[in-house]
Amino acid sequence: MNKKKFEHWMNSIDDTYLEEAAVPMKKKNYRYFAMAAAACLVLAATGLLLRQGLLPDTQSPNEPPEISGEPDTCELITKQFTKYDEIKNEDIEYTILSHIVAEPADLSGMEAADAEPLVWVVDGLEIKLCSTNDMAWASWYDANQGTQWCLKANTSTLSLLTTAMDIVQDLGYNVNVAPADAVNITYNAFLLNGLTVAETSFVIEDIRYSFRMAATSEIAEDFADISGTGTEYDMQTASEVGWCPAKLYFNENGEGKIIWFDIVPGLLYSLSMETNASEEALLTMAHELFSPAQDAANW
Repeated sequence: MNKKKFEHWMNSIDDTYLEEAAVPMKKKNYRYFAMAAAACLVLAATGLLLRQGLLPDTQSPNEPPEISGEPDTCELITKQFTKYDEIKNEDIEYTILSHIVAEPADLSGMEAADAEPLVWVVDGLEIKLCSTNDMAWASWYDANQGTQWCLKANTSTLSLLTTAMDIVQDLGYNVNVAPADAVNITYNAFLLNGLTVAETSFVIEDIRYSFRMAATSEIAEDFADISGTGTEYDMQTASEVGWCPAKLYFNENGEGKIIWFDIVPGLLYSLSMETNASEEALLTMAHELFSPAQDAANW
């Protein structure tokens, strides 16, 4: 990506989120990090069970990260914006950093060997999410454009990830799998029984849905349930979502869920409804949300 296109991208972020002008940081030597193997994500997010990492002893989260740039590239750009946090019930100041680099780099100033981030893939982007006792951050590297991005704030990982996903979408990536008429869309990622689970939560016509996805290497007829509902259901039936085996569960009071497994890429899915659940409603929404790795022409 050349400098003009890079600055155009930053200006597009300004229009939606950022009020302050770019503040280039002093260039130093930068260190690369190796991105962990990714579990796939389709999502969008909501209340998270992250393992917390430790801050490096040599650098606080408020100190500039160590970054270098080639003479013909942009400086590290840092911008700040404020967003109301419904969980904390207060305005939270976010910092977004971006830099043109040849490989993934630590812009957060919070990389640590003991930190155990969640890492997954969203529309071709590797996204990394981590937290410390007083800070959460998300970073993503666009290999096609050669640009590293990082968003950090003193807030919950849920709020930070939802904001990060909004920014990623504004950069042109398709991470929002909620239907067009959905509202109150949030994003989440967490560990569940050893799996990295990605979740999109949204509301349509006063009904809240939770759509989850996780990658697995285990192939079994009795595939894992990643819905996490913990509800006892009165009715259960078998079905299919596309070519994928599916199991439906629902109660007379309207609670329900559907789980299915796409065996070829090894992806588990779940969709739960808090009200108005039925076999037809669950299957209709599951088919709308499911984006198969294979060609769907033979459905």
